[in-house]
Amino acid sequence: MKKNSNFTNITSEKKFNDEIDLVNLVSLILRNKVLIGTISLISFFIACLQALSLKKIWQGEFQIVLDSEMESKISNINPALSNFIESNKTNNLKTQVGILKSPSVLMPLYDLVNGKNKADIRNQIPFYKWQSRLEIDLLKGTSILNIAYRDSNKEMILPALQKMSSIYQDYSVEIKQRQEEGIKKYLINQINLFREKSGISIKAAQNYAIDQDMIYLGKGIDKSNSESTPNEKPLTVSSGFVGIPSIINIENIRVQAANQIRTIDLQIKKINELDQTDYENLQYFGSSIPALEREGLPTTLKDIESRLVVLRTKFTENDPSIIQLLEQRKLTIDLLRSRAIKYLKVAKLEAEAKMEAASRPKGVLLKYRELIREAARDEKTLLSLEKNLRTLRLKQAQTSEPWRLITQPTLLTEPVGPSRRNIALIGLLAGSFLGILLSIYKEKKSDKVYSLQQLENVLSASFLGRINKNDQFIDSNEKEFLKIFLKNQNANKMTFLTLEDINKSYLENLIKFINNDAILNKKINLISSQNQLEACNKSDFTILFTSLGFSSYKELITLNKKFQLLKIDFKGFIILD
Repeated sequence: MKKNSNFTNITSEKKFNDEIDLVNLVSLILRNKVLIGTISLISFFIACLQALSLKKIWQGEFQIVLDSEMESKISNINPALSNFIESNKTNNLKTQVGILKSPSVLMPLYDLVNGKNKADIRNQIPFYKWQSRLEIDLLKGTSILNIAYRDSNKEMILPALQKMSSIYQDYSVEIKQRQEEGIKKYLINQINLFREKSGISIKAAQNYAIDQDMIYLGKGIDKSNSESTPNEKPLTVSSGFVGIPSIINIENIRVQAANQIRTIDLQIKKINELDQTDYENLQYFGSSIPALEREGLPTTLKDIESRLVVLRTKFTENDPSIIQLLEQRKLTIDLLRSRAIKYLKVAKLEAEAKMEAASRPKGVLLKYRELIREAARDEKTLLSLEKNLRTLRLKQAQTSEPWRLITQPTLLTEPVGPSRRNIALIGLLAGSFLGILLSIYKEKKSDKVYSLQQLENVLSASFLGRINKNDQFIDSNEKEFLKIFLKNQNANKMTFLTLEDINKSYLENLIKFINNDAILNKKINLISSQNQLEACNKSDFTILFTSLGFSSYKELITLNKKFQLLKIDFKGFIILD
């Protein structure tokens, strides 16, 4: 709460001081109104003469679109060019505006204007001053450039703007051609670089495939159908190659051989597990092996089974013919089993040989895959570069379009300056300000005191009130406060002090007015000079009657010191208006 209270007091005191300063300023102006008014009128008159003497300023303007066509046309270029494009992109709008404001672009227009105004020496101004007549700015959020030109020569506006539009359109064609040539040179250099790099990567993949007994399916480079320029070597890359399938085929061979070996091992195991009673499975298995089928062993076993079926319908199992066929069947089954195992083992050896031939260390396959991928990437980049070069050449064969004018150069119907009203107003305000400054200087130099606050500070006393000397003494409200003040003082003798002789007669009448009141019964002494201050010691207190602007700081300071030295009881001062 205390903090808030202090803050309020500080704020109130600040407002009070501001009000005092404002009142003092108004009082200063009123005291010096003749001086301030005279200087203001003189300044206003001079400003009016100056405004009437100035030539009218005319303005013309047009708008043009800063085309970013080149940037969009090459936006689909190979990613390898992205760094080049970013670092050499001169179509940045801010950069373009800066270039268009440069002397290298505007100098022909400057020469034209000076050439037309040779008769008028005043128009022969330096370039940097002439450039201030131009306003070249982008419309916010667009690529539209607004160009405005101001000149006192009305006939010069349109020719200057037409010349500027021609300069800018020619510049746009020139800058596009320069960009295209720069990109073309870069593309040619990159094509030569990637031609060599692609040849090296393809050759490395081929040599590695030969060293590792692998099949290389790449088609390589076809030099029979190519373009050529003085700075280029003929080159056309074929549609591509497929080196990765070679790795896949090798892996397929190895996997198939491994699966075949596992299958053969399983077949041999199953054959060994078959007994004499499983002759039907053995017969079916033998018929699935072409070599055994060609030898006729499965057929022989089938014929034996057929004969046994016939004999068993006629004879018993102990019949010699049946016993003989059973023995023959056993021998045929053993032969079929041994032959099947033999053929499977041979097939296993073949599969193992294939798997061993197709096997490669993991590092070999990985390296071969990297070589193939690098060769494919280089070839693809080379194809893209050549395609971009062909596209650029086609574009160069076309006629470059200049920047498009949105509005034709036009001259405004009304002049844009100078504003005579504003010049006259500025002259009036400048004169008033100068008059106030001179008034402050004059009062400072005069050393007179013009404010209550200054009186209080110099005299270290309180302000008691104001009395208008033009009021009548009879029934005067302004005098009543003085009578009440004196009545409340516990004193019989008092002194009225004034430093201005013009106030002496008024104070004598004021004393008579006060003494007419029998209730007061006070004895009042009047002193009109500092030399009589010793008489104040005979009174109980002293009151100073003064007017603002009559006493100087020096006089008041001296008076205050005498009050202190003579130990005079100084109650305060009253202002006589």
